[in-house]
Amino acid sequence: MRIIITESQMRTIVEGSYKKYSVNIDVKLSEGGRTAKRISIDEFKKKMNDIWDKYFSNDKYAGKFSVDNFICRFCTKYKGNNGYDALKKMTDDLSKVSFDSENLGSIGNIKKSGDLTYVACYGGGDWEIPVLFYVYWDGKDFRAYIPTYGNSFNRKAMRAFGNNEEEDIAFLRSQGFEGSNEELSDILNCHIKYDEKSCFKDFKSRVKIK
Repeated sequence: MRIIITESQMRTIVEGSYKKYSVNIDVKLSEGGRTAKRISIDEFKKKMNDIWDKYFSNDKYAGKFSVDNFICRFCTKYKGNNGYDALKKMTDDLSKVSFDSENLGSIGNIKKSGDLTYVACYGGGDWEIPVLFYVYWDGKDFRAYIPTYGNSFNRKAMRAFGNNEEEDIAFLRSQGFEGSNEELSDILNCHIKYDEKSCFKDFKSRVKIK
């Protein structure tokens, strides 16, 4: 039996498959509380490179330094301690939301917004929805900030989506999503994604230049 799909039906299918929903947009933004230091992109990158060399200069299996490799190697977190003492504050910051370190990377390269220099990053296991976070320099150490506003994690459990479907569906309902458990499971698995603009707004609101 042939099934004929019209152009408008195909458009609906395609657009539906790419439709993304945001959560945590009911969060009130906090002003300040974190500080960053003015630093050029080149200086920021050099500090990353220096830390890379400290731990991996004699490790032929580590690969070459790059911003993405730095994030992949150093943003692993085991309750704030991954064995890299120079980055303990950063891993402490990352431990505030539970997500697996299986997939880590930078979203593009080092960027500046006004005087704030940063790297946007993502993290999460294959079974999890990626969480967005930022790495910045506070004048002494690299730090990480995980925004809540627009980010894709269960903020009641402080955990990435994908670890407890029952709790995640309950959280979606608390966010105003409606539908059967099966429909909400499909939204969780295919249509929830962090909203970069909202996350960045949270980051800029919280981290101020000193």
